[in-house]
Amino acid sequence: MINEKWKNGKELTRLNARHCGEEGNNPVRDFSLVDKESAPTLSRMPSGMRPAFDKKGCIPMECPVLWANMIFYQAILANAKCCFPTGKKNPVAEARNEYTYSASGQKLRVVQKWNPNYSTAPVIGSAVNLSSLTMSLTTDYAGSMIYENNALKRVLIDGGFLEGGSYHYYLTDHQGNNRVAMRADNTMEQRIHYYPFGMAFAETPAAEQKLQAYKYNDKELDMMNGLNLYDYGARYFDPAFGRFITMDPLCEKYYSVSPYAYCSNNPVNRVDPDGRRDRRLGPDEIPGVEHSGNEVGTKTTSVSRSNDNITVTKTSNENYGDQSKSYTIKGSQSNLSTVSDKSAEVISNSMESSGEKSAKVTSTTRTFGKQAEIMYDNIKQTGVAAQNKLYGTNGQEVIKTYTTESSVPGSTKTSVVSSMANKIDAIGPQSVSLHCGDPTKINVIDIAPSSVSNVGVFQNNLKNNPGVQRVIPYPKDPAIHIEIKQ
Repeated sequence: MINEKWKNGKELTRLNARHCGEEGNNPVRDFSLVDKESAPTLSRMPSGMRPAFDKKGCIPMECPVLWANMIFYQAILANAKCCFPTGKKNPVAEARNEYTYSASGQKLRVVQKWNPNYSTAPVIGSAVNLSSLTMSLTTDYAGSMIYENNALKRVLIDGGFLEGGSYHYYLTDHQGNNRVAMRADNTMEQRIHYYPFGMAFAETPAAEQKLQAYKYNDKELDMMNGLNLYDYGARYFDPAFGRFITMDPLCEKYYSVSPYAYCSNNPVNRVDPDGRRDRRLGPDEIPGVEHSGNEVGTKTTSVSRSNDNITVTKTSNENYGDQSKSYTIKGSQSNLSTVSDKSAEVISNSMESSGEKSAKVTSTTRTFGKQAEIMYDNIKQTGVAAQNKLYGTNGQEVIKTYTTESSVPGSTKTSVVSSMANKIDAIGPQSVSLHCGDPTKINVIDIAPSSVSNVGVFQNNLKNNPGVQRVIPYPKDPAIHIEIKQ
């Protein structure tokens, strides 16, 4: 909870809500100040003022908020009407702001009332006299159209607005901040420079600053009655403090960052489009436009290579900072040279899902001579029957060659492998094993089971990986056999 205080030293404890009537079929709630000394308990309140559930399930709300003695609460109640009296007079105004929202939290109407004859001396701190608020301005928001006192004031368009039958456009910076407002005849009507957190400086005169309110991050600056807060949709932002004035509903996801922080305290290379989630600015950022490739949750992958390693780095743009993880595929340079970047990414996806940080490649693309040698070694290790189950008809023909040549008196490994290689060449290497196929069409990769911590979990993730065409698991195959179509 924020411990906010009035400028005269009086402490604000909470903002109470109570059901106060109906407008048509929509519940209306009145938000009024309760200070520390006079705060009643629920049991002490008159029955007609006690908070109660309404028929839409809305419950009483409390929110600690204060700025310039103005009270604000961004309502997300069904068709809620929020009234924000100043409670006490302040140096800026004797006034009252009322905000009406849709069920989804969209701002529909603002009614601003004030005393045109207000004098700060000697009445600062005394109660607001509502009957003295004789001036008012009603602003209605209907999509891109803005009405003031029931007359069309402005139509918002991409990069500018229409007002009084004239076109006005903005000159923006890399964050989408409106730095200059121009008329259609290219004459300047408003100029603003910003500190990183949005506080303005080197502005054109005050009269010109009131010409249009969409400024920092192209958000509306609510200046009436001394509020001076930017409306980000989900929350209001105070550029003087560089903080939102209400807590982030996702704050439990990032304990290390204040729930009131703007852009993770990094407004130079991050933006917050709506007050809910900030994101980094992409290299090809279009100011004010949600840009694919840099919104929250996006993952980017890079592949780097050395003589005996392929490193896949995955960077995720999280709500409050980028998170990077690396996965290493080890092996000899001859083996890794035919492993494509695509295959490395596919394998790293299964490594990520199964919690593996590294894996070792033992075999990839083979010549028919190398295929014969590996088949010979595997037969010696697991037996003819096991290898017959592993290979198809063409591979079994090669295994028959092994059986025949091995029975010849005086035969050696070299002579048997040579006969097996000739058989593979005659049949067609790729029809015996895809290891002998074109690696630009399909990558066939064997991974050593001993190089991963949990073989079963890793193999199951490979089987469920949409990028993997086929898996022959260990121990059916001496290695974890993976086929990835290119």
